[in-house]
Amino acid sequence: LILMDIKHLLSRNPLQPAYCQAPARAAISDAPPLRWHSYAAGLHEVGHAGAALGTGGGLDFCFDNEGPRHQVWLVEFALASRLVTNGEYLQFMQDGGYTRAELWLSEGWDAVNTQRWRAPLYWQQRDGQWQHFTLHGVQPITPSDPLQHVSFFEAEAFAQWASRHSQWHDARLPTEFEWEVAAAHQAITGNFLDAMALCALPAPHQSSAPQQIYGDLWEWTRSAYAPYPGFR
Repeated sequence: LILMDIKHLLSRNPLQPAYCQAPARAAISDAPPLRWHSYAAGLHEVGHAGAALGTGGGLDFCFDNEGPRHQVWLVEFALASRLVTNGEYLQFMQDGGYTRAELWLSEGWDAVNTQRWRAPLYWQQRDGQWQHFTLHGVQPITPSDPLQHVSFFEAEAFAQWASRHSQWHDARLPTEFEWEVAAAHQAITGNFLDAMALCALPAPHQSSAPQQIYGDLWEWTRSAYAPYPGFR
């Protein structure tokens, strides 16, 4: 969170200085093909079962909006094997994504027009090439890197656009509970702060399990931010 604030402040500096020098990266490869991992319908438990923050419980705590644990019924669903890439979002932009009202929720379409959105936050076009501001300064957009710094409305509009293409199979944003059920079965491994990449990295090719569940980026869901049943 601190680095996110630092990035925003540096981006407002006319010189757009870098927070630190970019580390050397291995040769950039294409993102792995997008696949779908299916999950069966059924009754699932979601939410944290530990003690809430401030009530004791040592390291096993949760924030009050993460409990109490409760049951939800989920119909069969599928989750993509990796995050959406810059290259895929560029296709959305090139197909008129920011000019097609039918892709947007009404409040999002209003934001597109009043705030003149034409690209994700920190993106800029110079000499016909897209670049973005990072903690390493202004860098070229890498198509295989995960997309970041989009609003809920942009994520929803992309999903609407993607649902019209066969490779995405009627795509939509997952619900919070679908995402949690999928994440609960994955090892907590990923591109975390201690790797010092300070940016989201392409998904690895070597695994058949869903990638990038942990590390890299926060992810949007389509669920409302409402209290869980039994919340006090």
